[in-house]
Amino acid sequence: MCIRDRVYSIYDQNGLQKHEQILNIPFDPDLNSEANLVSSESKNWISAGIKDENGKRWIITFDRMDQKDPFCKPSKDLFNFEDYAASYAVLSNEGKLYLLGTEKQKIKRKETSTIQVQGIGPNGERILSKMTTVQEADFYDMDFKINNQNGELIMAGLYSDAGENYPAGYLYYNCLLYTSPSPRDRTR
Repeated sequence: MCIRDRVYSIYDQNGLQKHEQILNIPFDPDLNSEANLVSSESKNWISAGIKDENGKRWIITFDRMDQKDPFCKPSKDLFNFEDYAASYAVLSNEGKLYLLGTEKQKIKRKETSTIQVQGIGPNGERILSKMTTVQEADFYDMDFKINNQNGELIMAGLYSDAGENYPAGYLYYNCLLYTSPSPRDRTR
């Protein structure tokens, strides 16, 4: 594997370059594939999920105000979302990256929803791994946000009763607490 130089640049509203940084990454990115980008609230930290030319997904995280090389590793070395769709990502002002994934499975004609949240620090160390299963509920229209001032990692979304097509309530949960989420009735 060879190191490839990639340029990260910032331009002002007139198209004049304000900042340029060379990112050393250990793979050749597939420039035709989709890249998933997320930035911190302060806009200092940036993370990208991109594929290499062999189809392997990589996570790159860096502080754009720091000239050191970005953190870069294959996503399978950092996160374990084997049977989950990790569709939501947030990045804190300290460079902590969190992913939220959901899985559905049928158990004895009752549908359960499993939600998994995993997080890594700016150097790739695991800082969070939580899994929650809620019986007879199907979650949809989820959102995932970080409150940097209060230190909250909020997951929210609507759910329907198993087998139904209309919302029955909502879920609002701080993932950094040690309690499990519980769906809230729509009448509250």
